[in-house]
Amino acid sequence: MDANDLLFYGFGQVAYATAMADGKVQRAEHDRLLDIIQGSIEAHDIDYMYSGIIFELMEKENVFTKEDAINYGLKNMHLASHKLDENTRACFVDILHKVAEAFDGTTPEELDVIRRFNAKMDEIMPKL
Repeated sequence: MDANDLLFYGFGQVAYATAMADGKVQRAEHDRLLDIIQGSIEAHDIDYMYSGIIFELMEKENVFTKEDAINYGLKNMHLASHKLDENTRACFVDILHKVAEAFDGTTPEELDVIRRFNAKMDEIMPKL
């Protein structure tokens, strides 16, 4: 796995934490993430596939808490932060909001995950 793959792997973990934030990953959140990944691959030629794979593995295993998922995800994204740019970050934030909205609107817990994601991105984004 190279740094770019690790970035998307970590993002899949954060997306999972967002979906878990309200207590359980809802089918709508799972399906929404996979739809977004497929659309992004087709529209922007960005390979989010690692994000979808890790999301599905974490959901299947069902052993990770929201805190585990966000902490591991942010750590992995930090390790690959040299591959992160503002456009990709904006896409990530948009995806997190769409996953959060996929089932009964966005909860305060989901917004907290997104806020934590943004705070970490502010910290690790390469300074230009």
